[in-house]
Amino acid sequence: MQILAQGMNREFQCSEVIVLINAHMEQIYVGEFEFSEEKIISSSEKALNLDQINSIRPSQGLFFWAMDAS
Repeated sequence: MQILAQGMNREFQCSEVIVLINAHMEQIYVGEFEFSEEKIISSSEKALNLDQINSIRPSQGLFFWAMDAS
């Protein structure tokens, strides 16, 4: 997930990126990354049950990258 987030930061100069990956086990893997220029200054990764997805509260201008792991 970190590699995907770094790619989005490089390509679009995003300071915040959330990566979502469908694990096909009733879970979504979530990686939240914050950048200063091209350096990661904060990151967290977790698996959420599908019913927990509403707990993600993106800030304005946040770039999302979603990928299906199939």
